[in-house]
Amino acid sequence: MVTRAGFSGLYTLYRLREAGLRTRAYEASADVGGVWYIYWIFIVIGQFRS
Repeated sequence: MVTRAGFSGLYTLYRLREAGLRTRAYEASADVGGVWYIYWIFIVIGQFRS
């Protein structure tokens, strides 16, 4: 089981499956992406303010 489906979580999931293990990822957010998914709006808004 892999918790948190950010970049490192998805990579871990990939590597474990590549090794032949049955795995599943869980993410608390509505979609995968970790911090980038959660904070993307703040990053975009910050670009428009400058």
